Amino acid sequence: MYAFAPVPAVRVRSILQNLALTLATFVVLVPAPPSVAAGEFGYTYLDVGSQWVQDDKADAYGTAFAMEGFLGVGDLVYFFGGFADGVIKLPGIQVDASSTEAGAGVHVPVSDSVDAWASVADLRARNETRFGSVTDTGYGLGAGVRAWAARGLEVDASYHYVDYGPGPDKSVSAGAVATLADPVAVVVGVTHFDRTWNYQAALRGYF
Repeated sequence: MYAFAPVPAVRVRSILQNLALTLATFVVLVPAPPSVAAGEFGYTYLDVGSQWVQDDKADAYGTAFAMEGFLGVGDLVYFFGGFADGVIKLPGIQVDASSTEAGAGVHVPVSDSVDAWASVADLRARNETRFGSVTDTGYGLGAGVRAWAARGLEVDASYHYVDYGPGPDKSVSAGAVATLADPVAVVVGVTHFDRTWNYQAALRGYF
């Protein structure tokens, strides 16, 4: 799973300090690059799946429904955006969290089997409890690599910097994409930041 776009960190500020939830989304239905099964890196696709978060510091856990996608334009540029919705549970309290994002990035081939990318995004997050709600805006930066480990099996690693104002969140991600039958794939991933783990699973369709 593309960890930055589709997995930004969301800080539940003023309600729950030191709790972060990675949520990401998007819907895009457009023509796609060549077949991923043939070894091409696709940058136009749609992911639909779930995320699970575990915060050891705050003794919290959460789940979210998520969609994310990308629109590749030309050989180097792509655009992304999205929406996600989830629930974080702590002892005695529940947080309803949602987020949106919109951004752009560039990618360049490092070799026949490796692509490097970098992106920037505008981020918005809303978190609500029975005591009230908080809406935050911020920005995110990401960079990483995608590589073919075998025919039809892609692996990725990335670093993310997200700032909603009170202080930045920095995280690292890793994942894998296994093509079932072109253009459908299974996506799994994990993101770690500040004693928090976020796990992702999704189905991907390339267009």
